[in-house]
Amino acid sequence: MAALSTLALLISPQGAFAAAITTGTASFGNALTYGNTSYSVAYSYPSVAAVGSPFNITLTLHVNSLTGLIEYITAYRMIVFLFISNGNVINNSLISNVTASYMFPGANWGPNNMTFDLTPTNTGVSKGQSANATVSIQLQDDVYYGNPRYDTETEPGMQGSAGAFVIENGVATSTTTGSQSSGGTNYLSYALVTSGIVLIVLAVVVTREPKSGAPPTAS
Repeated sequence: MAALSTLALLISPQGAFAAAITTGTASFGNALTYGNTSYSVAYSYPSVAAVGSPFNITLTLHVNSLTGLIEYITAYRMIVFLFISNGNVINNSLISNVTASYMFPGANWGPNNMTFDLTPTNTGVSKGQSANATVSIQLQDDVYYGNPRYDTETEPGMQGSAGAFVIENGVATSTTTGSQSSGGTNYLSYALVTSGIVLIVLAVVVTREPKSGAPPTAS
């Protein structure tokens, strides 16, 4: 049992190497002729992305307030840009359905999942390399004016910053030191598991081995 406890302690640190999640909120808004708009977009995504694996961003649009003659928004859409430090740019978009509900103050659209397929070509990150990337969200929509206009207008596009992450192609990043290594985490995990197995075998052998010089059992 002691050996099993030791093995659990040895294996448990592997969870510390899981990638963290970046979360936050980007703010948007415009001062229009017949009223003002205010929005926020909550975002969430892994802090480390691997080339060859899907990179997912979760987005939720919230209408904070609409003033003046503005009653609601329609035809809303979000475009996300990934600006990579080597100069490459990747983008993807979410567009509401033509039958989507009008969004009044307090309404939410989401959470919505947006997936990027990261490749060596579109990221510019070759095998064994890594690069930093920043996320930018562009919000577009149409606003509806009530009495006395009863008209719809396309609101000027709004841009907001949404944090940063690291793109890796076969490079493991240590969460404890922040330095990069090639497969160091896997070797450590293997060593820890192997050590635990050895301890279990030793414990079983010691338990089953008879003690020398033990007095005979009385009949």
